[in-house]
Amino acid sequence: CLCLKCATGAWQSFQAASSSMKPTLEPDACAIVERGAAVARGDIIVFRHPVKPQDTYIFRLIGLPGDVIAMQGGQVVLNGTAVPQTPVAPYQQVMQPEGAMGSMPRCPSVTGSGGICAIPRFTETLPEGATYDILDLHPDAPFDNTGPFTVPPDHVFVLGDHRDNANDSRVAPKVGGPGFIPLKNIIGPVVEFTNP
Repeated sequence: CLCLKCATGAWQSFQAASSSMKPTLEPDACAIVERGAAVARGDIIVFRHPVKPQDTYIFRLIGLPGDVIAMQGGQVVLNGTAVPQTPVAPYQQVMQPEGAMGSMPRCPSVTGSGGICAIPRFTETLPEGATYDILDLHPDAPFDNTGPFTVPPDHVFVLGDHRDNANDSRVAPKVGGPGFIPLKNIIGPVVEFTNP
């Protein structure tokens, strides 16, 4: 992950290790973070895991301190209001090993190696106007109906854009997820990225 401006110390590069932020960030995407910069709802952020601070994660910031967040049928409900999702063209996924880990992608239907699988894609729009695409493998996945979660003071709530393939704030630390992210653990927002 090449970052010439990272030599100044104000920026740092990180590599996406998984497909949890597809379709925005592909596995092995190079993300440039502005260290210590302010973050806002809708930003992609890099943070240190609350329980395993040696590990860094990249997810989208959805909930701010005091927000109440739930998932109902795969749709984010933010402070009692469903976040709009508009269907768009499916994401076309080639069934082949991806990223440094060489994992096979997940597909909503059985697709042989080298085949193309279509994953339902939606454009989500947050109240402040941020828009981005998300993927939805299954209409009734395990984390499609969770919460409500009340974000505690000095914490945020994050979600992966690949909603059925993300171990995000919906998953408590006691079962392997990050849960709520302390503000002090945020390294900064992603200001640019390059997909492989």
